[in-house]
Amino acid sequence: MRGLPGGLRPTSLWADSSASMSTTSPAFRLRRPAGAAAAVLACLAVAGCPGGRDPKTLQRDDPRRYWEMVTAFYTAVTALRGGDEQNYERLVPPPTRIVPEEPAGWANLGLMHLRGGRMDAAMAALDKAQELAPSHSRILEIRGIAQAKAGAAQESIATLRKAVQANGANVAARFALAKGLEGQADPAAEAERLSQFRAILEHQPSNLRAAAELAVEASRAGDAQAVKAALSALQAVAKGLQPSTRQYVTELAQSFASADQAGMQRAALFLRNVLKAEPLYQQYSAEIAVSESPKILADPVEEFIALPPAPSAPSPADEGLRLTGKPVAMPGRWDTARAVVLVPSLPKGSAEGHRLPAREQGPLHMVAARTDSAAVAPADGRGTPQSLPFPGGGAPAPAAGILAADWDYDFLTDLVLAGAGGVRLYRQEASGRFADATAEA
Repeated sequence: MRGLPGGLRPTSLWADSSASMSTTSPAFRLRRPAGAAAAVLACLAVAGCPGGRDPKTLQRDDPRRYWEMVTAFYTAVTALRGGDEQNYERLVPPPTRIVPEEPAGWANLGLMHLRGGRMDAAMAALDKAQELAPSHSRILEIRGIAQAKAGAAQESIATLRKAVQANGANVAARFALAKGLEGQADPAAEAERLSQFRAILEHQPSNLRAAAELAVEASRAGDAQAVKAALSALQAVAKGLQPSTRQYVTELAQSFASADQAGMQRAALFLRNVLKAEPLYQQYSAEIAVSESPKILADPVEEFIALPPAPSAPSPADEGLRLTGKPVAMPGRWDTARAVVLVPSLPKGSAEGHRLPAREQGPLHMVAARTDSAAVAPADGRGTPQSLPFPGGGAPAPAAGILAADWDYDFLTDLVLAGAGGVRLYRQEASGRFADATAEA
């Protein structure tokens, strides 16, 4: 990815807070865009605004703007992924200013405003995104989640259905739709919820989160076929679960075999609770249940929709880079070695009573080890190496036999040496020399 061309100034479009409204109003979608969002949309209708080119050929026709867009877009994606939305405007101009014809930029702008509770601005950006890409599943997903957050439940369900129809593999949209249907006291809605969980399992057979939700909902509804589908998915991954978790999978299977609906409901509920501690459950929850997180709500759109994708290529070689080798005064043959900073830098202390003054990082040192000894020496070749016993036990020092660690929290690097003969801890003293502190560990 190329760097940002010069002469560009950050704007406040990504952090405009002038267009906010209560998230409890279901009529938000009828309001006109306000504040900066309205100004941007109006700008698109008049001459002189950025854009105006066919986005499909922008990379060829205007490579400078294309790469400026690549930098801005993926900086935005990184900010949204890392929860750094408020600081985004200080990094680069917003993608919607560089290439207004790219719907992914508007979708991510809407998501950023949505996370900040600025519903008018969020919906204005999502309106523009959908105008540019009416049937894009991810845009519809984010829009449906925005409608749900604003209390427009029926509009949200309708939009999320469109997202699923546009791309059946959008499991996050399916999960959000299933959750949106929870409050619908309607047998048809209940059946639709079950079908969404089953569809997720069809796309991701090992999805523990979907299997657990399907087991609970299907056992409550008395849908034996749906319980069977959930049970099959759970049994397929049961070997990788904790023994205590597998116990509840077995109980669910036994209840299913005996057609004990009350037993199935109880086992499914307990199973869903214990599954929350399983890494695989957490992994799939993070993937499909992102809408449950009030701070995240949805993942950003991470690929261009109208523009051609950014080519993946390594950065050009830095032909001016030169490495100069210097000998270190550590004579002999060594089995393993590593570079270590023995005195890390310290910033100025801000807490009252801070007793450690700020300092620069100390010089790099080399630590080498062999069967019966180790040595520590400055990497610049100056100074005399310090020799330390190594617990090799008659065997060569292993590649991972040297560990740098601040054992006693004095902000000086200590050394842990490990070999076939055991482990030894060497504490760095104020003088820079190392003392054997194994007995104190």
